Amino acid sequence: MKNINPKISIIVPVYKVEKYLNRCLDSIIAQTFTDWECILIDDGSPDNCGEICNGYAKKDERFVVIHQENAGVSAARNVGLDVAKGDYIGFVDGDDWIESNTYEIAINTAIKENADLVEWGCALNDGVKDYKYLMHPEGAFDLFNTQVQLWHGPCTKLIKKSVLSMYGLKFPQGIALAEDMYLSTKLFYYSKKSFGLSNCLYHYYQNPESATKLITIKKINDECTVVDELESFFKEENASKYWFDLIFEKKMRAKNKYIFMLNKPNYKLWRKKYKDVTWGLFKISPLLTKVYYFFIVLHLDFIAILMHKLRYGK
Repeated sequence: MKNINPKISIIVPVYKVEKYLNRCLDSIIAQTFTDWECILIDDGSPDNCGEICNGYAKKDERFVVIHQENAGVSAARNVGLDVAKGDYIGFVDGDDWIESNTYEIAINTAIKENADLVEWGCALNDGVKDYKYLMHPEGAFDLFNTQVQLWHGPCTKLIKKSVLSMYGLKFPQGIALAEDMYLSTKLFYYSKKSFGLSNCLYHYYQNPESATKLITIKKINDECTVVDELESFFKEENASKYWFDLIFEKKMRAKNKYIFMLNKPNYKLWRKKYKDVTWGLFKISPLLTKVYYFFIVLHLDFIAILMHKLRYGK
């Protein structure tokens, strides 16, 4: 019988993942922790994903299916948050899968450690095998006193729902890149205690059809919009210097995407965006990259283009 007050709500946005969805949902059914609901948001998927979702809901009452017109992954996740009944929230993407003990380990840790946030390691998968493991340091952490990298993706986290509700945390809509950054940065800011697990509990499939594979100027501009909004947020909060150091780093990463992530580097936008971090990039970069930046800053783009082709092959 369906539990009307599950401990965990697992939110799965579903769009054009017909080939992988059964693997994903089977891994949720296989969980050794059974007190969950799984909210499937069929985001107007044009394939058979909607029918697959309906089939799982018929077999297992813990699955809840919502069909909607396509609105994007952020909107789909927000719909899931609106209807979630669990004390804790987890996310799984429809082309990924989880270990059978993922939520048993995560919920036991959250309760034992009284943590608002539990985060764990993951493996990247190329469709044949796991080829890279991203491991999280074990133990309680905060971003001030430990060298823990801020992980943006929601799928390697178990989040106390009350934190999301108290501060109205949602994914920003209409953003093509860095929507995860927006929510996760605020989540880390508000969480009183975060706990890391070194276990590899999530398998992230590097789907060649994924929207994150093709970086465009619009996507980089969207990321800059997120960074700017976070900077404004920290100013309003009178946040400590650490958070502005974090924003400074995010500015450098976003700025560099204009030359390193596009098929053709855009030196004009690189020069224009975040002039306040240009010297920071010079300071932390190896010598050859410093020389590369030097030519760009001096508007000697023809030399920069040649150097880029020789070094990066495009």
